[in-house]
Amino acid sequence: MALYLTGRGFALSLADEGAGNYAVVGWAVFCTLAVIVVRYLGTRENGSPPQIPAVVISTLSFLVWIYSIGDVPALYGVYFPSLGALLVMSMAVLAPLVYKGN
Repeated sequence: MALYLTGRGFALSLADEGAGNYAVVGWAVFCTLAVIVVRYLGTRENGSPPQIPAVVISTLSFLVWIYSIGDVPALYGVYFPSLGALLVMSMAVLAPLVYKGN
């Protein structure tokens, strides 16, 4: 999240300078891929396979969080703040029920 928020300002500045939506969307995609890689590598322990459900839940949670901020969805006219709030609350409640970890 800190990575996304730090780069977000630069991406928005690039968009204002003529880079269009590419900078904002590209930054969101890069950070989403970073979440996948970090969680994949971070859940492997002593040669055991990664915890794929944890990777999926982390990725979905990050995408919900990006939606709730509104930068990317607003570019395409699909941002509804109330929906973002409901999605965040739903993930906070459902994620621990769906996956308990190893």
